[in-house]
Amino acid sequence: MDMQQAGFFIEATSHCRDGKLPRWTFWVQGSSSGSGDGMIGTDRQGRGLYLYTTQGGRATAFREIVGPDALSLPDTLSRHQANQIVLQLLSRLGWGQSRTAPAMQAPIVGLHVVGAP
Repeated sequence: MDMQQAGFFIEATSHCRDGKLPRWTFWVQGSSSGSGDGMIGTDRQGRGLYLYTTQGGRATAFREIVGPDALSLPDTLSRHQANQIVLQLLSRLGWGQSRTAPAMQAPIVGLHVVGAP
């Protein structure tokens, strides 16, 4: 999927290998939930997808977009691979359709990524 078609784009991606912070984080610009941009990421194990609220550079609160059983981004993925997976998933959930889109609820879709042996 092309980011221009999606109506939003991933501006920056971070990966925290040691699991002290969310394993994967994505700064998404464009239509999403109300503000039009936000930081989303997985949990420390690379599972689930959450919309984070930050204060002073630290994630202080989060809201589940995709449950941990529905998404797993292994440590072996490249940033490009992780971006493509998240881009496709957010598009399926309706991000980028309009600035007045309803708040994201836990989706019915599931996406599991298995690392190469």
